[in-house]
Amino acid sequence: MLFWVRSALPLATEGTQESVWNLSCNERRMAIELELTKYLEEEKVDMLINQFPVPADYDGIGSRGTKFVFYI
Repeated sequence: MLFWVRSALPLATEGTQESVWNLSCNERRMAIELELTKYLEEEKVDMLINQFPVPADYDGIGSRGTKFVFYI
């Protein structure tokens, strides 16, 4: 999954070197939480969510960038 996330990010971040700030497992939510190093515009968030191979949602703004949650 991490490989897929890293390969899809250049499309959403306009090819910059922006990447993953934090990737962690939240057992209480039964989910994997991802925070980027960049804030994405709403249309880019939607585009990226539609490309994830597992159920995912926008999880708001984190301390460093846009956050996503993947349900496991």
